[in-house]
Amino acid sequence: MPPVSSVIALVALGVVFTALTLTVFYGLIAQAGPGKATLAFYLSPGVTAVLGWLLRDEQVRWSTVVGLAAIIAGSVLVAGRAEASG
Repeated sequence: MPPVSSVIALVALGVVFTALTLTVFYGLIAQAGPGKATLAFYLSPGVTAVLGWLLRDEQVRWSTVVGLAAIIAGSVLVAGRAEASG
């Protein structure tokens, strides 16, 4: 049997944070539209890298920074294109 702390963490990640994420996502769809709302998922690796650096003292390498810059640039380009087309 896993420790109680592991079960609590699993429930928190699986239920609470998933529900919170979906609630925010559906609100974003209502406000920005589905095309732009999906771009939020591309930013997940960036959030994960920053949280790992801040909370777990993980190393951020140059390849991580370049990858995140490419993700952000692509998201900005797609968002601009979606805005221009309608």
